[in-house]
Amino acid sequence: MLAGGLSSQRSRLVAAIVPQMVNSIFIETIQSFSEVLWQHGYQVMFAMSGYPDSREDELVTAILARRPEAIYLTGVSRSLATRRRLATSGIPVVEAWDLTPAPSHRN
Repeated sequence: MLAGGLSSQRSRLVAAIVPQMVNSIFIETIQSFSEVLWQHGYQVMFAMSGYPDSREDELVTAILARRPEAIYLTGVSRSLATRRRLATSGIPVVEAWDLTPAPSHRN
């Protein structure tokens, strides 16, 4: 799969970072997210950042190294370093659970 992904420039991998998996609203969202993407031929990689998002910077760096085709994040509060990393990654970024006029991947 890795060799095929490298030759096609497609990983078929979408990453999702959520604060926790204990809250039922996150579980339901992630379950639906995963099922829909699977139906379209994508695998989902999940990570938990905790509260506050103390691990998010490290997780985003590690995930981007795996060349996902997109990343799903909870909330809109990110460090400047993570905002820059996402903006230069060239991949779609979805920020859910909050609204902002300045999404992370645009800053």
